[in-house]
Amino acid sequence: MLEHREMIDMLILDSGAWSLNNNKSHPKEMAVPNKLMFYLQDFGHRFDFYFNYDSDFTIGGFENNYLNQLQLEKAGLSPVPVVHDYYGRTEIDHYIKKGYRRVALGSFKNRKIEDILHATKRLKDAGIEVHLFKNASFNHLSRLPVDSADASSWAQNNAHGCIAIWNPNLVSENKTQVFRMQDFQSKNARGVPYLNDHRYKDEILEIIFQSTGITYNNLMGLDSNLYRAVLNCFYYFQIQELITNKQKH
Repeated sequence: MLEHREMIDMLILDSGAWSLNNNKSHPKEMAVPNKLMFYLQDFGHRFDFYFNYDSDFTIGGFENNYLNQLQLEKAGLSPVPVVHDYYGRTEIDHYIKKGYRRVALGSFKNRKIEDILHATKRLKDAGIEVHLFKNASFNHLSRLPVDSADASSWAQNNAHGCIAIWNPNLVSENKTQVFRMQDFQSKNARGVPYLNDHRYKDEILEIIFQSTGITYNNLMGLDSNLYRAVLNCFYYFQIQELITNKQKH
């Protein structure tokens, strides 16, 4: 990040608020942690943008989150605000009136694509760029006019012994295929087919090799975790390019 920043196209910093709200073993720290504040003051300029510490994920959490936004701004920082109330008038309207140029859409339980579309349209109609948290689905992102998105799927796939590929031979618009590797047992990957059992295993391996140079031995060898992580990252690079080109046309 410091020595080779020119090798990174875009660099975005999360605040850790999602982990805060999903970690039951530690008490929630609603105010901005001093360590985060100091880190942003030292390194915030290295990132293309970074997010507010939206510690309150509830629909009525705007007041708490905006206090954190103001605290960071008072310290000379420019965090991207995060919205959790997609339908209410207060939160989104406030950021529109204040002239923010980018706003993020936070996740909440049972969030549907219709909810995201509704909030995105309100922000885009006001000329605001939209970042979407916790969504890396091709089916969703190819239908959503968001400007950027992030999710941990690339890492989660690898953690559960899975690989994702884009198979150009499929006839459907979404050519995503996910496979589980034979050496990995994970309850979180139940229902994901094993690559070794797939009727077109050789075809899949040829697609992987032709696009990345990665072989089956790489995926099953001593450095298998590294190769699987690279392959999963490459899949998301591919769908990023496909969705971006689709939006341009």
